[in-house]
Amino acid sequence: MEAIGIFGPLLVVLLVNLTLGTVSKTLASVVTWAIVIAPVVWSLNELRKAGRDALAPANWGWTLSHVLILAPAVLVVYWMHTDHQIWSLGALLVYGFLAKGAWLSMLQSLKFSGAGGGAGDEVVRRGSRVIEADELDARTSDRKRRDDADVTIGGVTIPRMLEAQHFLISGTTGAGKTQVINGMLRSIRKRGNRAVIADPAGGFYARFGQPGDLLFNPFDRRTVDWSPFAEIRADYDCERIAKAIIPDLDGGESAQWQLFAQTLLAKAMLSMHRNGERSMKRLMHWMASADQKELEPLLSGTAAAVMCQKGNDKMLNNTRATMLPYLSIFDYLPDEGQFSIRQFIQEDWRDNWLFITYRDDQMGMLRNLVATALEMALVEGLSLSENQERGLWYVMDEVDSLGKVTSLRAGLTKLRKYGGRCVLGLQTVAQLRTTYGRDEAQTLIANTSVKCILRAGDSETAKNMENELGEQEIERTQVNDSFSTSDNGQSQSQNTSTQVVRQSAVLASEIMGLPDLQGFLKIPGDEIARIKVEYVAMPDQNPAFQ
Repeated sequence: MEAIGIFGPLLVVLLVNLTLGTVSKTLASVVTWAIVIAPVVWSLNELRKAGRDALAPANWGWTLSHVLILAPAVLVVYWMHTDHQIWSLGALLVYGFLAKGAWLSMLQSLKFSGAGGGAGDEVVRRGSRVIEADELDARTSDRKRRDDADVTIGGVTIPRMLEAQHFLISGTTGAGKTQVINGMLRSIRKRGNRAVIADPAGGFYARFGQPGDLLFNPFDRRTVDWSPFAEIRADYDCERIAKAIIPDLDGGESAQWQLFAQTLLAKAMLSMHRNGERSMKRLMHWMASADQKELEPLLSGTAAAVMCQKGNDKMLNNTRATMLPYLSIFDYLPDEGQFSIRQFIQEDWRDNWLFITYRDDQMGMLRNLVATALEMALVEGLSLSENQERGLWYVMDEVDSLGKVTSLRAGLTKLRKYGGRCVLGLQTVAQLRTTYGRDEAQTLIANTSVKCILRAGDSETAKNMENELGEQEIERTQVNDSFSTSDNGQSQSQNTSTQVVRQSAVLASEIMGLPDLQGFLKIPGDEIARIKVEYVAMPDQNPAFQ
């Protein structure tokens, strides 16, 4: 196909001039103009679609490849109208080399849109189209010169300018999500980019962990010595940490007690921080055991002081009953841990990764701790200096089963200018809605622009993914033959009717019926591709847990 892209212009122009030149030089010139100018128009349209992204330093190569075809295109047209035929042939070769990406994309597009048109055929007029992976790859691969470290999904190269628009990998157990994420992590490691990874079962650490990487899991002896006190930079950080550990609830009396619990924890941590204390044992004593009289000096002058007033012992006890299940994991943290996730994010000259691991049997205790760690990482990512080339990846497999990460929505909408890229692995939409609420769950899905959709295990998720892939307006042509018999014999008539219909590009039933490692890929500004994910076995480099 590359050879066709390079030598195609030369061969076609020669053929046109040999066949049409003897009939009409004007016609030959017009056809030559069309052949040479069409990819130029295509490239200009690609630059228009890229917008400001075309000016980003990482995309200069892609932008230059589109701009460079203008000069030889002009030379070709000029030399075809002079006696410099040898120069024109040379210019055609240079032009063919520079314009091969545009030529291949155009050929694939014409191949797809030109199919059909006969009896009973359907032609997509507007909306989403479903094409093969190699066709989409031909359209996208020239947006940046290929690199071994390019992220590819199902054989389609993802242009680097699109990575900061974030990824959604949707699929049920065994559908192939892990294989997709493995492939992405191999590319990220080759680049030397950093990553924070929520790691179910420790599988990613087992396959990718290397010297210098860090692991966070209080039940693993290799864990960093993390403490919530290590994340405090300003007074308001105590509120943020408390909300991450004790998430908000939507409405009802329980939401009010949840707020009281957040306030008590935040104000206790703030007072201890101001006093230079950071002992987890002391914090747990204040939260679980201290009576009102003992708590009063700690909480004096804060919004939580009301719980120490006479007659409010029931309020304090109810607040503790709400709070303590969330704090049970604190018993397993080091008394005065020094490791800070926020400091890890700030050290962007390093190339190490942080794995936040958990097992299914630990998830009940670790859920909100994992969410807190991710919250700290996202918050700090949003405080970095602006640098779109930084390449800081947040990988959250099974995001629907994690605790609520309050800043995830802000991360998806704002991390781009700080060089952040999010990869969300999703099993069921229902679980995501349970954690975040219906509207916010949909917002999270909507803010991931690159979507890899594998087999869904339930109809609700499948329907949601059907909607994400979009609709198409098709023109359906039908030819009806009718026969009639009379005294004069048999006659035949033929009627052609055209119907314009709107339908889903991919049906929910198709998504539920996908084989393992097969699915659909949707990227911004292009068609939907039917993909097959390559299975790559990766031996464990480390024990998943110790």
